[in-house]
Amino acid sequence: MSHRKKNTALLLGSTKAAYRPSLWAAYFMERSQDYGLIVDTCDFGSRLPRVVRVILRVVFTIFAYMVSDIVVIQPMTHVTFYSRMVYRLNRYFRKKIIVDVYISSFETMIVDRKKFRDDSVEAMKLKRRDCLAFLAGNPTIFLTAAERSYYSKILDIGEDSLHSTVRPLVVPDRPLANRPYLSGESQRPTIAWWGREGNPLHGFENIAEACRILLENGFDGSFAFFASGGKNWDEFQEKFSFLKEHPNVLFSKDYSFNNGKLTEYLLENTDLAFGTFGNTKKAQTVLVNKVLDAASFGIPCLTQESSGLKEYFNEGETILISDTKPSEIANAILLAFSEPEKLSAIGNRARDLMKSEFSQTKFSEDLDRMFRQ
Repeated sequence: MSHRKKNTALLLGSTKAAYRPSLWAAYFMERSQDYGLIVDTCDFGSRLPRVVRVILRVVFTIFAYMVSDIVVIQPMTHVTFYSRMVYRLNRYFRKKIIVDVYISSFETMIVDRKKFRDDSVEAMKLKRRDCLAFLAGNPTIFLTAAERSYYSKILDIGEDSLHSTVRPLVVPDRPLANRPYLSGESQRPTIAWWGREGNPLHGFENIAEACRILLENGFDGSFAFFASGGKNWDEFQEKFSFLKEHPNVLFSKDYSFNNGKLTEYLLENTDLAFGTFGNTKKAQTVLVNKVLDAASFGIPCLTQESSGLKEYFNEGETILISDTKPSEIANAILLAFSEPEKLSAIGNRARDLMKSEFSQTKFSEDLDRMFRQ
């Protein structure tokens, strides 16, 4: 009896990025009649001495690469040592490599966060590694066309030299939020923000100042701010103590999607979500997770305009847009809650958009087309 020949797929890199790694694994596992699957997170053997651990990881990565027909470099890991090793091997063996890009390491560390000077050795190293990864992909996958253009320009890569495609983020299918104020069950609206403290992308200073304006002018509503609670948590609390100490504000690092508390709060209490209001070029370009997460619950979102956002969302139909000035954000909130039925409809349409463009089914269909090409 003859057996159908399978292709072997290698998923290489950390699985810590939001949602995507499990989707890649599910895609290949659900097609087990066509694909064998190897998952190499490059983090095994933590109890072994470092030299032994590194040798074993290198040997395993080379073995996994050699027996694979397709290699997927997982998001957030495109510049790691093991990924770079695979790119160099592929100069000789020419396997199909898919590089799934969430961010540019050079842009994040040098342009956005300014960790090093742009003419420093560190900057040049990050730029070389990004370029190596972006050019190795066949294809390289970007989340939006705007991000592809922006990162290519930052890295001095001509877009026409990339073999690339666009596959947006995928968000889980979630229940419709109660939105108590919008549904008439509560007399006071609640607005929520969640994210990593200190990231300039969020423009949290602008959000906080807008909230100060509203609270000082007697806005009868509640705010909830859920930071990731990293190493800068104490500094973050102190800087925004005027929010933390206000009776109408919940300010916590204990709510996350991982522990379920953030999901519960959004479902039960939230009427409007904050997106980003950063002043950087990156903030004006990318489509961020939090906008999609809010939409998956049917929670309307107020955010700044960005070119990536506009590829999918229409202002006033599926999203609310505001300038990043705190006074403009405050005015946009007041206007939004003056028309609760319209605000609710925006949330509903955004949720429908998630199902049509950002679902696991859509992702799988896109991959089917990509592999048939």
